[in-house]
Amino acid sequence: MVKIIRHEALYQDPIGFLQTFLRDQATKAGRRLAFLFPTQTVLEYWEEQLLLAFGSWGGARFLLFDGLVRAILEETRPQLGDLSAGKGALLLGLLAEELSAAGQLPYLNTAVSLTPLYTSLREEILLLKRVGIEARDFTELAAEGSVALQELALLYSRYQQFMEEHHLADAEEKIRLATIDAPQSTWLQQLDHLLVLGFTDFTRQQTDLLQTISTIVPVTLIFDHSMAGRQGLVLPEFIGYEASAEKVLPAPAGRSDCCLNVLQDTLWRVNSVPISLEPDASIRLSKAKGGWRKEVAYLAEEIKRLLKTNPDLSPEQIGLVTPYPLTEVYQILTDSGLPVTVKVSTPLGAEPVAQALLQPYKVILTDFSWTEMINYLRLGGIPIGQTFFSFVPPVTFSGWQAQLRACFEQQPEVSAQITTLLELLGQIPAEGTFEEYLTFCEQWLNHPLLKRRILPARVTPEPYRQVRYWQTALLSKINRLLNETHASLLRLARQKITVQQFYLMLQSLLETERIPLPTSWENGIRLLAPAEVRGVNFKVTVFAGLNEGFFPRIDPEGSLLRGEVIKRPTLALSLPNNLDKLAMERLLFFYLIQSAQEHLLLSYCETDQEGEPVNPSSFLEDLLTIYPGLKECTTVAETGEPFIKLPPVSAELRNEIADKIAAERARRLGKNPENRESRENKLAFLKAKFTAQPLSVSALEEYAACPFSFFCRRILKLESMEEPEFLPSRLLEGDRYHTILRLFFGRHRGEALSRRLLPQYLEEIRALVAEHYSIGDESVPLYHNFLKLARENFYLCLEKVLTEEVAWAEKTAGCFTAKYLELGFGGIKQEADPASIAQPLVLTAGESQREIPPLRLWGKIDRVDIDREGRFIIYDYKSGNPPQQKAIKEGKLLQLPLYLLAVGRLFLPTAEPVGAAYYSLKQADRRRGIWRKETLNFGFTIRGALADPDWEQLLEHSIDKALSYYRGILEGDFSFAPPGECKSYCEFRTICRHAWWGREDENEAE
Repeated sequence: MVKIIRHEALYQDPIGFLQTFLRDQATKAGRRLAFLFPTQTVLEYWEEQLLLAFGSWGGARFLLFDGLVRAILEETRPQLGDLSAGKGALLLGLLAEELSAAGQLPYLNTAVSLTPLYTSLREEILLLKRVGIEARDFTELAAEGSVALQELALLYSRYQQFMEEHHLADAEEKIRLATIDAPQSTWLQQLDHLLVLGFTDFTRQQTDLLQTISTIVPVTLIFDHSMAGRQGLVLPEFIGYEASAEKVLPAPAGRSDCCLNVLQDTLWRVNSVPISLEPDASIRLSKAKGGWRKEVAYLAEEIKRLLKTNPDLSPEQIGLVTPYPLTEVYQILTDSGLPVTVKVSTPLGAEPVAQALLQPYKVILTDFSWTEMINYLRLGGIPIGQTFFSFVPPVTFSGWQAQLRACFEQQPEVSAQITTLLELLGQIPAEGTFEEYLTFCEQWLNHPLLKRRILPARVTPEPYRQVRYWQTALLSKINRLLNETHASLLRLARQKITVQQFYLMLQSLLETERIPLPTSWENGIRLLAPAEVRGVNFKVTVFAGLNEGFFPRIDPEGSLLRGEVIKRPTLALSLPNNLDKLAMERLLFFYLIQSAQEHLLLSYCETDQEGEPVNPSSFLEDLLTIYPGLKECTTVAETGEPFIKLPPVSAELRNEIADKIAAERARRLGKNPENRESRENKLAFLKAKFTAQPLSVSALEEYAACPFSFFCRRILKLESMEEPEFLPSRLLEGDRYHTILRLFFGRHRGEALSRRLLPQYLEEIRALVAEHYSIGDESVPLYHNFLKLARENFYLCLEKVLTEEVAWAEKTAGCFTAKYLELGFGGIKQEADPASIAQPLVLTAGESQREIPPLRLWGKIDRVDIDREGRFIIYDYKSGNPPQQKAIKEGKLLQLPLYLLAVGRLFLPTAEPVGAAYYSLKQADRRRGIWRKETLNFGFTIRGALADPDWEQLLEHSIDKALSYYRGILEGDFSFAPPGECKSYCEFRTICRHAWWGREDENEAE
């Protein structure tokens, strides 16, 4: 039977507890004890403390739970295969492929086809195992649930069956097997006592194992009881089995009355009163501005100050706890000169060796793109020089073979290496077995050309020698991982898959496997995550990150188990929820406060790195409620020192930087001796480029919005990498609107639409939509259904437009009808009205600006309506929200005014303009634009219509603005948009430096 002891000061005094509990039996000769700990941090801390106090423990063992399980299984099942996180996800992926081929997973196969899904599904299955729900039980629970839940149950059963058939086990399966095998373990039978120290909770399977072990050897659970009587903190329990009477050990008396001790005693206690002590140095609060990195940099300086002013304080007596990324915090601390002890890990897939393993598949899957091929050749040791930039990149494997053979036929050694690398690529099949792909991976990973590239030379000075050791270790780990994966999959390794499927699976495998990063081995400040602070003590505890979203941090729920509706509540009640997670975060903060023996320094951010305010943690509010005096000792964290030291710079690089700075200063001050000649060449280039052919009206508007963006798009011709979109983009839908409206009004040119014929019009529009709006292949039902919904919305929008057209015809007595559709000028040929002409619209500057060449413009007008009197209205279709009239008056939008001039000068010179408007298709509204007040005599009153003097002034102003933009283009003025006027979205934002706008004359360089 399991015995339970609750100690009110277990974590504060581990040595005193064992002296009380074991007394002289702890050091009895031949005594065989096993200590079981919840975390590696607690194990190491207690082992260090206990060995210092008691000396050698003889045959005692210090174990984590997986170590206990391993000790049992190594004896009872030595041939059991380990199914790590990455291999487990890979196995699920291959099993899902097998079931999908048999038509048994229609939902999962359709919903998501990417391998990372199976990493998430593995966590779902492990979660079910932790709460004690086996595959057959889950199948029954999911029987009345959703299709997705039933398919997860099927995959769970198949996964469990495969492991049992092939003697494999994941982390939770090992606990189950150890529970079965515990009675046969001679190692357990030789133990005198198993002490389980400091756990706050157990999974169902852990509980079963401990109960089984208690029938073989005495098992004592020692729970920390310091949270008793605290609000929101749940006492640890051993649920599901009867235990002997619990014993509670009180905490020793004699703590001082400093603010820290009083806070530790009163935090979250029922009916506690605020601390009335005067603030002292035992607890402090700091707030930082400018983001968490500056916060950590400030704390590093504070720790240095503490070490300097207190000679009795050593670095290992300080603990820094933070939810921030430990790798970056470690870098900041070490760069500030502090010794740090930390254990951090990273995904194996982020390492260069892993990326090199994936590179050949990237080449194949990108259809031999230039970038991926160059990266592959570089990994093979091929020097990348001017040769690779002087030819048009081939798009086929045979094209690359011919091109590279021709380029390097005079360099036989390089040519031989390239031939070897290309032969390796040729061995990758478009479809093959998993085993075949793994064989190629092993061949490529151990190829001499790759090893020579990724491993530093054998004779290397420090610190590069450490890099060689590390990369060699990673190479060995990946080789071992591939071999173990091959052995684990057995018959599934012969399953046929595509190269794309294998790449995704291999990428997921590498991303899931984690490796410890090499850090400093010196004894220094302990850097810990909040989950590791339980059970350890420091003279000084520092916490960085007391902000909402960091601590407490509750990840959003998104798992399949919680996202699906389950009719039976049994499963839902068994799974942890956000309240459980918040309770755990609350417990961790309690242990954080308790870990400080003499001083506690808490820190939070007032603003982020962008200067935006951020919220402090709700836990901080609890502290301030208990200890209002904490506000009085709050300091503002400021540091002028860079929080990351720059690496040493060579003299050659320093000279290069100085030359660049000097050249930039000279350019900004106009002192560059080559400035005039260079400028003349640039102006000649711009004049030749933008005067040879007519300029589009939209190009002028682009320049008006941001000259720099115009420069990137029209001169540099940069192309942004667009993200793939599931549904048709707004641009594509806009093209479809234009096409369908052009075809419809082309059939009804000159007609006033009648309400009597509205059903016929709608049938015509629906037929045109069906013809020009594809909804994809029905074999992909999810995609097909989304497109059907999008097409129906598209049709409904056009239905609103036709209804508005009929209403407009009725209110205006049908006086205006469509005359021109997609009317082009300046050279428009395709998909344009037959009346389109090649003659451009020409604008000339006044006498004072004769040096500016005439501005020739081209454009295409969506629609021109005319009446019997020869008056006309121009419409420009907008699928989104139409712009405001203010932008037209300011001269930033020139399309409508210049289109009015084009129609009046080139097509209808004797006609009278009535207006030009943006026609909003989604709102079925055509009134936003510019209208002449004197001509609105056909049934409509439009707000904001212009009197003739204002009308003429707007057209003249638009001409002046167009010519000023043209002059700016020809003079090479491509400055940034003024601050505050940048568009909400810009495809060139990653290369823009708009913050420097207006500072070109400053005597400093960026």
